[in-house]
Amino acid sequence: MSNEDSVDPELVEQTKQQIRELVNEIADLAQQDIPEKEFYSGFLDRVVTALAANGGVVWDVSSGRIEVAAEIGLRESGLLVSEDAQHAHGRLLRRAIVSGDATLVDPHAAVSDDEEDGSNPTDHLLVLGLLRADQEIQGVVEIFQRSGTPDTTQQGYLRFVVQMCDLAGDYLKTRSLRRYGARQSLANQVEQFTRMVHRSLDPRITAYALANEGRRLIDCDRVTVAVMRGNNCKIEAVSGQDTFDKRANTIVLLQELTNAVARQGEPIWYTGDTSDMPPQVEDAIQAYVDESHSKTVAILPLRREKVVDETKERDNEPEEIVGALVVEQIEDTKLREGFVQRVEMVARHGASGLANAVEHHNLFLMPLWRAIGKTKVLVQARTLPKTVTITLAALAVILALCIVPMDYNLEGDGALQPAVRRDVFATVPGKVLKTRVKTGDHVKAGDVVVELENVEQRLRLQEVRTQFGETDRRIEGLERQLLSPLPRAERDQIEGQLATARDSLAGLELQLNLLQKRLEDEKVRAPIDGIVTTWDVEQKLFDRPVEVGEVLMTIADTSADWELEVKMPEHRIGDVSEAKAKFDAEGKPMPVKYVLATNPKHDYEDVVSSVSLTADGEGEHGSHVKIRVPISAKSRDALGDELRLGTTVKAKAYCGRRAVGYVLFRDLVNFVHQRVLFKFF
Repeated sequence: MSNEDSVDPELVEQTKQQIRELVNEIADLAQQDIPEKEFYSGFLDRVVTALAANGGVVWDVSSGRIEVAAEIGLRESGLLVSEDAQHAHGRLLRRAIVSGDATLVDPHAAVSDDEEDGSNPTDHLLVLGLLRADQEIQGVVEIFQRSGTPDTTQQGYLRFVVQMCDLAGDYLKTRSLRRYGARQSLANQVEQFTRMVHRSLDPRITAYALANEGRRLIDCDRVTVAVMRGNNCKIEAVSGQDTFDKRANTIVLLQELTNAVARQGEPIWYTGDTSDMPPQVEDAIQAYVDESHSKTVAILPLRREKVVDETKERDNEPEEIVGALVVEQIEDTKLREGFVQRVEMVARHGASGLANAVEHHNLFLMPLWRAIGKTKVLVQARTLPKTVTITLAALAVILALCIVPMDYNLEGDGALQPAVRRDVFATVPGKVLKTRVKTGDHVKAGDVVVELENVEQRLRLQEVRTQFGETDRRIEGLERQLLSPLPRAERDQIEGQLATARDSLAGLELQLNLLQKRLEDEKVRAPIDGIVTTWDVEQKLFDRPVEVGEVLMTIADTSADWELEVKMPEHRIGDVSEAKAKFDAEGKPMPVKYVLATNPKHDYEDVVSSVSLTADGEGEHGSHVKIRVPISAKSRDALGDELRLGTTVKAKAYCGRRAVGYVLFRDLVNFVHQRVLFKFF
């Protein structure tokens, strides 16, 4: 029976179908946009399977060197057994590349008599095919096939490999086109990014452009830009956000992180491992990642590029850091192909644009120079008369503000009060037992106004009374014993006990008197004649625990003199004190005008008697200084029924005459003196 008759036709057809499927898979694989390594691996696996070969290699020569792109059974092929075998095989590959033809090479055979053409050092039949793209050879496909097959079969192997190389060439052409398109797109993106970053010389606008355009170019989740302000980095822009809360935890922690990276001066790439980071950076990045949940964080210091001056000695100082670029991936820790290069490119271009903006912004009096630069139209011939007129008018106004005087009055809030008033204090610690007066009651000096109860003190009084009685009875008993005849020794003993008891009784009597006096102190008395001014005093003191010295109420003598107590803000008291001293030196009183909150249509005038030497920081007025203004008889008559305790007034103290500009803009003038002139001069 012949070999053809012994082969099962169904098996042959099944094998052909498998080969066709593998070819179709290779054709589909060639149309996919996948990395070259993945393509070559899938391509070689299917070619080796279709040929039922022992193995194979795809050699990549696109870089000018022969490198393995994918392999199956290379170690077992015999190519690596010796350096001579490798050299011979290398010359064989180079000859195939130079000749540009697919080749079959028998085991341990040379392709020509010239040793430089190389040879096959293996026991396999080598089937060599070439990978082409745009008429250029990009690689060599080498199949380790079984030897000893007929020539027709070997030629079939060669034709199949050539056809598969053509399909792989389609993949290389398509990928080359995609790379060209991607490069063109990247070039356009880089051009757009560079134009946006260098468009403005305002650091804030530049930072926003760097954040938003940088995110688009890098294709990441978030880009943040920090700008150096003095020795610290301040977060200036976050991609996708026009505004952000600078006090938010993520912003505060990110600011601390950028400061730590800027101080150590080297880029930081975080993908989950912090073992090789400096401790201060490690702590800062862990705190930030815990708050933001970012999986990948890159922080790159942005440095101002030095201008090289060949005439000067080389400066070894590091380039100045103008800010920091923070790139984040929220979900992915794997860095895509080209990700690092894009981040570094954005940092390079961004550093240049930001450095120019910061340098321009930091020029001395830049807002003034910018304003002057926009005023060129003002000095053109057509507008010059208007410009001169307006300038002269402005100078006249400024001169008037500095020279023309006007009345200088300083305002403050105050209240009407009796001049004679006293606070009533708790004389002992305890609890209020009874309040004997109501708001508005008239009292005499010495009247009991509050009764306190100190339970501990009363218990102590009862205890001392008991001890006093017991000691007194014991003395009586000892004295009766001495009346009867007793031996000398016993009499001496009793007399000693009697002397001790009498001393104890004297001490107890002293304690008893003291406690009795303290018990009397539980009755709190009025210090002066007057009326109770504390509002709702009964409800305020009802069953209330108090300490010694605590104010219980206030009593004021409304029949005596009255005064106005003005609370002048502390920042104005300097002018008030200066004016008061000037009036005193001239022997003149310092006038104060005031109106009542209950009747603001009428004003009254009196004079300052004294200005407090210390400032108080209590109440809604903040830090203030009290000014006392006695109410004259004339004002009392004019006030009439309006003269009520605690009536709120708005007062203004006359401080002489000052320049109009100072009177109208005194707060601004004081601010300049305090915050600008004092700080810098």
